[in-house]
Amino acid sequence: MIRLSRPLLSLTLGIVISACSSLPAEEPPQYSGYLGKDVYAKLKKLDTDNNVDAMRWLAPRLNFTNYQKILIDKVVLYPKPEPGPQVSAETLEKIQAYLTQELVAKVSKVLEVTTKPGPGVLRMDTAVTGVEIKTEGMQAYEVVPVAAVFGGVKALTGTRDRNVSVFLEVKFSDSESGEVVGAAIRKIEG
Repeated sequence: MIRLSRPLLSLTLGIVISACSSLPAEEPPQYSGYLGKDVYAKLKKLDTDNNVDAMRWLAPRLNFTNYQKILIDKVVLYPKPEPGPQVSAETLEKIQAYLTQELVAKVSKVLEVTTKPGPGVLRMDTAVTGVEIKTEGMQAYEVVPVAAVFGGVKALTGTRDRNVSVFLEVKFSDSESGEVVGAAIRKIEG
């Protein structure tokens, strides 16, 4: 079995968290509740060389050499949006499938991805917890957490200039014990 060094796994987790963008990010103005209060209390802001703001926590007793593979759960939208006239259930499923596929593709470049829990497997649980779409001419009701944001999909297919910010919350746990060993939050802009 391949044993990953702590720096290599740290780099891998960093790539996963920042893979979608290299633009500056900020912590979200308020947490969604997805990770749980106990995890939020442990998060610390990272100092990075490229001015990217992110927050993370790693369990002090975490030994990266114990993990050789990663199990990536389907990316979820939290709180769960309800399909409606502006966005169908099919569209929501496609969004989740696309995000999951892209995440697996990025992570698989640096760490073996598996589909089953077991010894030496780290589990990654990712949620899109908020989206802001700032577009010329958009109404205030179009800039809200996940549920209504995907209603702005029509605006995204238009010709107006726009800036999209996506809030991600990620939890890492041991796939056998379920013990949370790390977490991160990130705002991605594009």
